[in-house]
Amino acid sequence: MHSEGIESIPGDEAGPLSTDAPASDLAPCVRYLAHELRNSLSATTGWVHVLRQGGVPPGLAKAVEAIDRNLRLHTTQMEDLLDAVAIGNGRPLAVASAIEVAPVIEQAQNDVVGLTQRRGVRIELAQTDQVLKAAIDQERLRRMLYALLRAIVETAPSKSAVSLIAVPTATGVEIRVRGPAEAPLPVEIPVSVQLVAMLAQLHGGRLSALGGADGTPTAFSLELPRG
Repeated sequence: MHSEGIESIPGDEAGPLSTDAPASDLAPCVRYLAHELRNSLSATTGWVHVLRQGGVPPGLAKAVEAIDRNLRLHTTQMEDLLDAVAIGNGRPLAVASAIEVAPVIEQAQNDVVGLTQRRGVRIELAQTDQVLKAAIDQERLRRMLYALLRAIVETAPSKSAVSLIAVPTATGVEIRVRGPAEAPLPVEIPVSVQLVAMLAQLHGGRLSALGGADGTPTAFSLELPRG
């Protein structure tokens, strides 16, 4: 790949994604706006829940689903923005002592259901029987996996498969998100994925690009320390 911040590595050898977090003088303003947005999003999400509990007319079911899906997306984007501001200002991020990875992976898979259905792509989930734990905030890991899945699913051709697997490593956990061989990673790495790389580094891990047989990157490898 020729995009800045990502190195092409052949086979399954990982190359780190490095990025510099810019400083920002607008942190207080951003945090205030995020707080206000969180309140309005929570209220709207509550009304969506009320609508579903009361029974949604068939003609409105798709509309309510779209509203709910986009509310969750906006919430994710807001939290990502707050993380980016925290990184830019050198503020430490809260880290859980240990979380189980498997439930978070399943949540992230469910988060992209709407996208996979629209793209005609299926997610193949594979996990070890071993209980894998990582030192990271649960909701933050969920957002990181969502960003990686979305980046690959959006470029995957219809009727193809995207694999999602978690395996133990000597120091913790590795989560791989691999697209089909005919759909390499985007040349221009999305900002959301660059943020994942920053967050991984801040948690003592790393985000890497994995190449196929010809060296073209088709997968992301997210490594995190053991919780």
